[in-house]
Amino acid sequence: HSTRAMARLTSAVAVVVAVAAGMAAVGGAYQLRVSPDSPCIFAGNGSCFDLSTVADWPMKFTVPSLPGQTPSKYEYWFNPCGPVNVPAAGGACTEAHGVARHNRTTPRGDDPGVALCQLADRYYQGGLLEPIAVWRDFEQTLQVTYPYGGAWRNTVVTISENSADNVTVKMTGEAPGMQYNLEIVGKGAFGRTQWGPKCPWPWSPPAEEL
Repeated sequence: HSTRAMARLTSAVAVVVAVAAGMAAVGGAYQLRVSPDSPCIFAGNGSCFDLSTVADWPMKFTVPSLPGQTPSKYEYWFNPCGPVNVPAAGGACTEAHGVARHNRTTPRGDDPGVALCQLADRYYQGGLLEPIAVWRDFEQTLQVTYPYGGAWRNTVVTISENSADNVTVKMTGEAPGMQYNLEIVGKGAFGRTQWGPKCPWPWSPPAEEL
């Protein structure tokens, strides 16, 4: 169980392990590694999280705007496991190259794409598919940030478990301005999780060397 696995790590031990693994560790928050094979698989301190099993990605959200505002609603498409594809958006959301004067690439040289696309008065990209995943030990939450690609917009996803059988994925608003906030909550919100020897570590260094 992911919560029990992470709870076993005391702050002191976690800091030592995190430094040895080359991960950032500040207080009770630990930056996780992102798998080069999938942007929705994260690992650190012997625990793995796979968000591909959480929901049927991509997901679309429709949020009404305030009375009297134009447009009357906002639409969002979100996919943490692969570039979101909204054909009507053209270059604004189908790839990171849609950001004016920016040509971002992954270490492999390809385009990372974007994690979220918004339709308001026009289409906006809401963050590159280059996630920064941080485990918050004391809160027992996973926070994943998709940074802006030069368009001053990003997406922050907060993930936590509770006793609900069904996982809920929802938009919680835009605050501060031009930051899209999502929340994933439920018994299986962390997706397929493993700990220790069972943790699938498809990228080096292997878990036993940490």
